[in-house]
Amino acid sequence: MDALFPALYATIKYAAYTGWCYLGIRLFDAACAHKARWAFLCGFIRLAMGLGFGVLIFILGLLVYEATRVVGRSDAAPAVLSEDWFRMAWTYLTVYVPVRWVEWALIGLLIDKSSRRFLPFLLGPDSSSRKWRAGGILISCLADVPMIVSIGGLPIGRFMC
Repeated sequence: MDALFPALYATIKYAAYTGWCYLGIRLFDAACAHKARWAFLCGFIRLAMGLGFGVLIFILGLLVYEATRVVGRSDAAPAVLSEDWFRMAWTYLTVYVPVRWVEWALIGLLIDKSSRRFLPFLLGPDSSSRKWRAGGILISCLADVPMIVSIGGLPIGRFMC
C-alpha cells in the first residue's frame, strides 16, 4: 500500500463526513448561523470518532469473524461466494453498521436538539433523522470502497469506522 494512501483515505472520509454533516445541519438546525464551519467541525469529530471506535470495531469484528468459522457456512450464502468472503461480509454488516448507527446518533446529538433524550438518541426522533443516520452509514460504507479495493477485501479487523 502506498505511503500516501492513509492520508488520502482519511481525506475522503473527512470530506464525506463533512458533507453529510452539512446536510444534517441544514435539515435539523436550519437556524444555525455558521453551517459550513459547524459541518467542518462535526465532520472532524465524526472522523475522530471512527478512530476511537476502531478499537471496539477491531475486537468485535474479530470475534464475529471467528464465530462464523465455528458456525460454518450458511446455506443462505450464495454458492459463488467463498466462505471467507461470506464471513467478511457478514462481519462487516453485523459489526460496522450498528456501530456506525451509534456514531451517527452521537453526531445527531450535536446537530439535532430533538435527539437529546435516550430513546430519540437510540432510535432517532423521527423518520427524517433515521433516514439521515442510515444515509450516514451508507456514506461511511461508500467511503470504505477505496480501502476495500486497496486491500482486496472487506476491512475486517482494521481500524476504520
